[in-house]
Amino acid sequence: RASMCEVQARLLTVQAEMEVNAVGLSVLDTIKLLFATGNAKQAAKLKSDFSVSDRAFSWTRLRGLASSGDWAGVEKFARENPRKPGGIGHDAFLEVCFEWNAPREALIPHIKRHPNGASRSAAFAKAGMLREAAEEAAKAKDAGALAKLRDVAPPHLRASMEGLLSTIEGLSGGGSSSS
Repeated sequence: RASMCEVQARLLTVQAEMEVNAVGLSVLDTIKLLFATGNAKQAAKLKSDFSVSDRAFSWTRLRGLASSGDWAGVEKFARENPRKPGGIGHDAFLEVCFEWNAPREALIPHIKRHPNGASRSAAFAKAGMLREAAEEAAKAKDAGALAKLRDVAPPHLRASMEGLLSTIEGLSGGGSSSS
């Protein structure tokens, strides 16, 4: 088993030979930089050479692509395993898209792909897409989320949200009850 100093020395040697200036970065930061600069093959080699776990590699790949604004690369990565993108799941992709301020057109597919309706609703709301958030809350029959959305919605959206809320409350028997 190599000592920490030997691993660091080996990493510095590898970094010195790279086309990008990565000297002094950690293994994961180097991998992130490689993805950000379009050097996926070198990143995969580092993963192998330095025994980086699949989960850490996936998170680093995702952050590297997002940090460079490569939203097409993020989308391609997500499609590699549609059930659990990148082996790290839908929440990871949404988190990173929000963290790196992904444009709406890059964000929407990740929201729509999320298997949980309440999570889709919350993500649409976080993105400022209140109509879509309300529609997802209604599909999930989440009257509480829909009521919160109605309370913060601009006037032109409130009426449609009231209609959705009435429908949900009517289905659950939570409509008007007289006491």
